[in-house]
Amino acid sequence: MLQKEPSLVLGFLLNINFDNVILYDILENYMYYINEYFGPVFVVKQLPARIKITVTKKVYETCGNSSCKAYGNRELFDSFCPHCGSRCSTFDIEKKRNLFISDVSKELDNILVYPFNDIPEGDLIFIPKFSNDGWLTPLTKQHIIFKSLTRKCQNQSCNNLDLDIQFDHTYCSGCGVKAECQVSVQYESNFTIETAKTFNIQSDKTSFIEFERPFNNDEANENLKNFKQLKKTQEIFEVIESIYGEESTSIQNRQVNFFDN
Repeated sequence: MLQKEPSLVLGFLLNINFDNVILYDILENYMYYINEYFGPVFVVKQLPARIKITVTKKVYETCGNSSCKAYGNRELFDSFCPHCGSRCSTFDIEKKRNLFISDVSKELDNILVYPFNDIPEGDLIFIPKFSNDGWLTPLTKQHIIFKSLTRKCQNQSCNNLDLDIQFDHTYCSGCGVKAECQVSVQYESNFTIETAKTFNIQSDKTSFIEFERPFNNDEANENLKNFKQLKKTQEIFEVIESIYGEESTSIQNRQVNFFDN
């Protein structure tokens, strides 16, 4: 069951915390979402090489010259490739790419969340999500915080008080009062109430950028031991090791701030 915490009015200066890319992405939106997770994850060390596979895909209107830089590119509507002069047509294009979990097991791929493609000079993280209906299941304990960022008018007598204001609008169009950024937080947890409160205090509620970090908690550490013994955990571990190599994977507790697309 979702539990709601009081909203935080953060002020316009919150935008300073965003890097330019993220700020640019949200300016034309009315609401911005990010999740924060506490619980067991699969951690894969960054490796210099990955297992590659060759995939074949039918591509329309493309260059079929495998030595051309436009090989396999879509929507080359010219009759001939402007880069090598080869005739453009429909070809079965072969390309090499990294081996993914979905190539080995669709079932296991459906119960893993990839919070980031890569964190430079960091680890790869895989978060278990054992149900399509929600986060919490009897299999393990997890704490997930759902954060939403909006800009609101603070004038209690304004007709637009309950409306979300576009992020690149500094003032409310209904009354002219300066709008403020506001974070609303809800969470789900099957840890004890005391541990859930600890995680909520430890949460970086005003952070809307991706991060991951270790954390230490007695109940979470005991849960981690039990999680490692699950048959499903061991199946996932074996598949990940088969892709990334032996001794590449560990199971740890992590606090992860991520976008769940």
